[in-house]
Amino acid sequence: MTAEACRQKAEGTSSRKLQPMDTSSLTFVGGSRAPWAISCIIAVAVGLGGCGGGGGTAGASGDVLLIVVDTLRADYVGAYGSECATPNIDGLAARGITFTRAYSHIPITGPSHSSLFTALLPFEHAVHNNGQILDPQFRTLAEILGDDGRSTAAVVSLGVLKRKFGLDRGFDVYGDRFSHDWMKDAGQVNEEVFEILDRGLARPYFLWVHYSDPHEPYAPPELEYPRIALELNGKPIGELSAGGRSSHFDLELQPGVNEVRFFDTSSKERQRYRFTNIRVPQKSIEVLPPKEWRVRTKLVGRPAYQGALPATFELLNSEDRNLSVVLETACKRVLTKEEIRRNYALEVEYVDRQIGRLLDGMRERGLLNDALIVFASDHGEGLGEHNHVGHISQLYDALLRVPLILSQPGRLPEGLVVEQPVRLVDILPTVADLFELPIPDVVSGASLLPLIAGAEEVTRPVFGITYRPEAYSDKEAVVARGFKYIHSRTDDREWEELYDLESDPEELVDLAPSAPPILNELRAILRMRLAGSSMATVNEAELSGEEIERLRALGYIH
Repeated sequence: MTAEACRQKAEGTSSRKLQPMDTSSLTFVGGSRAPWAISCIIAVAVGLGGCGGGGGTAGASGDVLLIVVDTLRADYVGAYGSECATPNIDGLAARGITFTRAYSHIPITGPSHSSLFTALLPFEHAVHNNGQILDPQFRTLAEILGDDGRSTAAVVSLGVLKRKFGLDRGFDVYGDRFSHDWMKDAGQVNEEVFEILDRGLARPYFLWVHYSDPHEPYAPPELEYPRIALELNGKPIGELSAGGRSSHFDLELQPGVNEVRFFDTSSKERQRYRFTNIRVPQKSIEVLPPKEWRVRTKLVGRPAYQGALPATFELLNSEDRNLSVVLETACKRVLTKEEIRRNYALEVEYVDRQIGRLLDGMRERGLLNDALIVFASDHGEGLGEHNHVGHISQLYDALLRVPLILSQPGRLPEGLVVEQPVRLVDILPTVADLFELPIPDVVSGASLLPLIAGAEEVTRPVFGITYRPEAYSDKEAVVARGFKYIHSRTDDREWEELYDLESDPEELVDLAPSAPPILNELRAILRMRLAGSSMATVNEAELSGEEIERLRALGYIH
């Protein structure tokens, strides 16, 4: 399977004809779900069952499984047109509803999950970057489902979702155990989930399972990685695997200069490597890289380094005595764009296999009989498009288009494809609508049941945003009428972009310089929506130096 084969795009669905647009979402929408009686009419139209009301307290019919795969692009899923092998995700699509144009609102994990769980946009809930805390004034999906009588449990795979950042609210069990890395692979996540299930998960339940294997460092577990040997002052001290995960070494440093030399034992050719950190916690130790190495200075935390091996780093001990210290380091070979795409695709296939393992394990335990399964991603990933690898800093579709699938055989239609644009903030109102539960008074999402039933043809604007300091510039975007408008600014300049998403799905031809009428319309929609829309102040969590390093190792600090 080639990397290019895995990049087959989902078939374009935006219509060039200007469609009716619901501008009610330009102001806060309260109680946006359809009344239950109307939902029952919709259910009859599309073959939904269980319209007796009170679904959340009706035993197994109230079970909800939310699967989120961090950093998963829609166009790397088989059901969306990819040739990647994702049979388990595709099976969910075949047994449910596939939304082909689902959008995230921000390409950053913590803020995006805050939007998913509150149905609020990032500039409303004020979680702009990782490391910020979701304000407790906002009710979450877990709180809503838990208050309706469900047991609630979650296992998360990235440290940016640790309980200290607020997304644990409403969960009886919240699995956020991490070792040195703020990342767990899908196999580790499943083991924790099965531990929870085997201890007994009372029904009805709400279970959130979070995977992050397509995330950097693009290191699928089935590949072999270079082995890097280390020497301290000429004596061997061990070796590490250059797969981007942290390794730790106990060192005895003499006063003055100590030399740590890194050797690539897997290749005779000089390979370039990126060290996301070379860290000794003691303040009296200074790390000095080789002069020829590139040093990438960060806004916070320590630098990252890039260069060829073998190489010698100096650890300068400023005290006049020997020190016993721990050297923490993580490195990966600098990959070409083709290698990044290949590894990303392999990780998608790996996480799909683990999703199959999760579903099989739950089915064997009798927990999937008629559960509602919601499958989504928090954002996509740039894999070389627009000269960008990663997420955070852009608002192109590679970073914002995500898979969204709803499956509940016997209650939701099977094999249905919905092509109108939808949003992550629509998940909470849709789940609440299905179970006749109250929605918070102020949300920016809307139930998708009318859209599923074909009773609603209007599409709502999609808003995207990303913020400094994690992003290089502040950006805001709106998708409407088949176009995307992006406004960007730094301290010293502002600029605009406009793309026709039907004729130019790769967003390569910027129409803004020609100033077509649609530019003014989308600019006005965006400005109106942003005006006075903040509902909370930014609440920064106190992060230790080690936690800052964890964020940087995951690529969230520049």
